[in-house]
Amino acid sequence: MTDLGGFLQAAISRPWRWGEWDCCRFAAEWCIRRGRGDPMDFLRPLYTSEFSAMRTIREGGGLVALWSRGMADIGAPEVDVPELGDVGIVEAITENGAEQVCAIFTGERWAMLGIRGLVCAPAEPIKVWRP
Repeated sequence: MTDLGGFLQAAISRPWRWGEWDCCRFAAEWCIRRGRGDPMDFLRPLYTSEFSAMRTIREGGGLVALWSRGMADIGAPEVDVPELGDVGIVEAITENGAEQVCAIFTGERWAMLGIRGLVCAPAEPIKVWRP
């Protein structure tokens, strides 16, 4: 298994860029490193800005719907209880208020990438997969 600590440490130094390194790309990169493939492959050409990302999420039925499709595409099973390294959509407080974001479970908290950087915090999982 790829080292989650090392992955998170490397993520700290990468600046946020819509379509390149955002909450979805962060979690997708973890899936790739785990050997599952890219659950967001079908979305890569669809957004490059906050506006186009929000439009893509809205038109795709929300993050849960988009990630459900992507995780099914790579064969990652949905799980009820998160374990270390699982990927999920969680409800979190961000700079925009309460919203759904992609995150990686650290065993105790959820690691989430935001515009201001990496945050590890408790969060309520909405849907969880094992990459």
